[in-house]
Order: sequence, then structure tokens, then C-alpha cells
Amino acid sequence: MDIQLFINEVGRKFNTELALNEQFACSLLVDDVLVNFQYQKYDQTLLIYGLVSYAEEGLNPAQLERALEANLFGYESLTFHLGYYKAMHALVLSAMKKEDELSDVEEFAKLVLVFAEQIKKWEQEINALADSENKTTSTLAETEEITMNINNFLRV
Repeated sequence: MDIQLFINEVGRKFNTELALNEQFACSLLVDDVLVNFQYQKYDQTLLIYGLVSYAEEGLNPAQLERALEANLFGYESLTFHLGYYKAMHALVLSAMKKEDELSDVEEFAKLVLVFAEQIKKWEQEINALADSENKTTSTLAETEEITMNINNFLRV
């Protein structure tokens, strides 16, 4: 299906008009969460992204650590990606879908709903850490134990 037609159909699922602009981008408000779409013509992928947190002075170490922790193997982030956009001091949730994976509008609309829920979830969790103190540095023994746990996990 043509990407523009696909986006139009997704908009209909949310009772709104949705179309890619001349930069192949558009945004959709889902439960008070702005979900952005950016089509990448060169590799035929659709980038889905939304702002989780913004801090004018940047995020603190506890917030960044939590985001990294959530990304580990994609379990906590539901395979979505939390990334820090340093130029904007912003934590962003994102996902990429190949155009040939975009055939079922109903399934994609469900994905967008889950994506919006995840933005809300991570926004609450990351912002709750805004005033937290820096954690102490791990001891060598703690570091070795963590490494062993990761190695055991990877062998499964």
C-alpha cells in the first residue's frame, strides 16, 4: 500500500485527517500525547517518535540511567527505543517500521495506541526522577556480579 494512503487510513481510525506533508512528516494527537511520523524515502521506513521528557539544563544521571536500563534488550520499553537527543535536552521514544511491514491499518493503529501509552508511562517515570540525587558508583564486586548476571542471561 502507498505510504500516503496508509497514513490517511490510520488517521481515519483515529477519526481525524492525517496526511504526510512535503517533508513526509505528520503528527497525531492520541490521548493528549503527540505521536509523530516521519517517512524516510531513501530506505522506505516510517519513523514513529514522541517526546518523553525535556529539561532545559539536560536530564540528570538518574533519569538517563533509567532510560538506558529500560532499553536493555527492549523488554521494559516494549521494543520501542528511548534515546537522548542532546541538542534539545530531550528524551524521545521511537520505533521504525519498514514500509513493507505496513499493510494492516488496524494493527498499526493498535501499535500507535500502545506507543502513546508508553510515552505517558515513561514521561511519568522519568519526570519523577527529576529531583533525585546521583547514585553512588558501583563497587568492583557489584560490577562483577552484574556482568555475571548479564552473561547468564545471554546464555539462555
